[in-house]
Amino acid sequence: MTLAASSLTYNGAGCGGGLYNDDALTVSGTRFFGNGAEAGGGIYNDDTLTLTGGSFTENTALAGGGLYEDWTATLTGTSFTQNKAAEVGGGIYKTNTNSDTLTNSQVEYNHAPSGGGGGIYLDNGTVTLNSSTVKWNTVNNCSGGFIAGC
Repeated sequence: MTLAASSLTYNGAGCGGGLYNDDALTVSGTRFFGNGAEAGGGIYNDDTLTLTGGSFTENTALAGGGLYEDWTATLTGTSFTQNKAAEVGGGIYKTNTNSDTLTNSQVEYNHAPSGGGGGIYLDNGTVTLNSSTVKWNTVNNCSGGFIAGC
């Protein structure tokens, strides 16, 4: 499936407030704004995800305010800004043993007040950053930027 040059705003669900993915998905130039869910305010991913040139802003969830990543993802030129997770992973929550890659992407000003990983919370697997920034993310305890566990 492909989603291009779209806007998903103010949606809500148990998983994947903006979008729930359980198949191969390519998303380009799409804005996820103000969505909410228990897991994955913007997107809950349970398969292969390719994101290019999109933005995740002011999405909320218990885990993974912007993205709850449960399989594998390649993100290029994607921004995660001002997302909030009540527990862990304000910008991105990564689980599963597969690997993710962020290239030329920004994870900034996200918040996870009661857990860790205001920017990215790594529960399992690997995340590779190429020419990407993770900065100005906050938590009330643990680590604000990038954390493996807490």
